[in-house]
Amino acid sequence: MNSDIAKYKAKEKGNNRYLFYNEDMSKEIIRKSQLIDGLRRAIDKSEFKLLYQPQVNLSYGRVENAEVLLRWNSDEFGNVSPGEFIPLAEQTELIISIGKWVLMNTCTQSKKWIDMGLYPITIAVNVSVAQLHQDDFLYELKNILERTKLPAECLEIEITESIVMSNIEENLKILNKIKDIGAKIALDDFGTGYSSLSYLRVLPINKLKLDKSFIDNIHLSSHDRTIVKCIISLAHEMNIIVVAEGVELKEQFDILKEMGCDKVQGYYFSKPISCDEFQLLIK
Repeated sequence: MNSDIAKYKAKEKGNNRYLFYNEDMSKEIIRKSQLIDGLRRAIDKSEFKLLYQPQVNLSYGRVENAEVLLRWNSDEFGNVSPGEFIPLAEQTELIISIGKWVLMNTCTQSKKWIDMGLYPITIAVNVSVAQLHQDDFLYELKNILERTKLPAECLEIEITESIVMSNIEENLKILNKIKDIGAKIALDDFGTGYSSLSYLRVLPINKLKLDKSFIDNIHLSSHDRTIVKCIISLAHEMNIIVVAEGVELKEQFDILKEMGCDKVQGYYFSKPISCDEFQLLIK
């Protein structure tokens, strides 16, 4: 059993390597197993909650969008980091049922805000590759929009660049069908994968999100500033909105505003906040 654990741990770290077994490996395996069991019960036990991180329009200084973020406060494990439980949910395909829960609750809440008379806010929901390739994903998406009566343009499906490029031809078909439904599409983590610019011209996206790694040193590195400026110019030529993620400093904000970046998201304006806090913000 121990040699098997060491073998699989070596495989996780990449080919052409060996590892000696140690007790920490067993503890990690046991924790993963326990977390997976906990994830199976988390929806029924109401342990998930949604936080909202605002996206601010630089031209008007107004919150027009938000990205919804999933958090898990487990009765057994306490607050579990998304960096730990999301990969487990994806590996076990629990992400499909969890993702459906996120979509339903996001759309329900968005419709409540519209009914309260607040101006429509487009909310972005992250979708995994497992969800996107489910045979009934498009049916579920339409069904949720119909059941909640949320206008499709108030929902944004956010996918990472790596997901898009994993099966570009098939994903193009799915994304075009999402666009036909009326929902918006955002390309997340742009610039960190291996995408070809030739595909950018055919992707049916409304928004391009600049990865935080480009923003971190934009006030220190002329190379980073040049890259960001070029991406913004390219996107605008293609009528694509640009959002800079991970904006934490005034210096970063000032540079992005000068470059003509459309929107920013990050701790400089707001950390991810609860539904009630976000409602007060947009009021």
